[in-house]
Formats: sequence, C-alpha cells, structure tokens
Amino acid sequence: MQRYWRWFALFAVMGVALRLFFVFKFPLVEGDLILLLTDGFEEALSPDEEFFGMKRVLEHIKAHRHEPAYQIVRTLYHNFRQFTEGAMQLDDLTIVIIKVGAKGRV
Repeated sequence: MQRYWRWFALFAVMGVALRLFFVFKFPLVEGDLILLLTDGFEEALSPDEEFFGMKRVLEHIKAHRHEPAYQIVRTLYHNFRQFTEGAMQLDDLTIVIIKVGAKGRV
C-alpha cells in the first residue's frame, strides 16, 4: 500500500519564526491516535531537577488510549502538575490529541 504523509512544522530560532512545510499523507483508521505537543512537557523539571520527559508522556498515552481525548489530556496535565509539584515552568504547555472513531470520524 502506498502511503502519503502530511505534516507541518513551525520552528522559532532566536525569536525569528522559520517555517518549514512538508506534505505527507497517510490513511487513518479507527483507533488511530495523533499526538501533538510542545516541548514544555518533555523539558519540564521536578523540584529534584529530573525531566518529565517524552517517555512519561508516551507511557501515559499508551495506558489511557482507550479514554476520550479530553480525559487523556486532563489526566496527563494532572500527572504533570504532580510531578513538578506545582513549580512554575518556563515553557509553554500545549497538547492536542486527535482520536479517529468509526468510519474515519475524528
């Protein structure tokens, strides 16, 4: 099966936006989950200066993938706040989860 991919990336380098566009297409099927997030989750530090890291994010997504997207986001943010013990973070936190339902419904 031929696959086509689609994604867009916007990078900021030293305060100047640099746009890179890549177009890829691929079929989505029921049960697929798309995760988009900023590096604020990965780079957040606990009071012990341990990174939250992508491994924690992916473990959470895998453990909760059966839940609605809004609930996955809510519990991930809750776990994040517990990990950081409410410490102020210096980076933005943005997460988008898209789940594909029956007959391609997103």
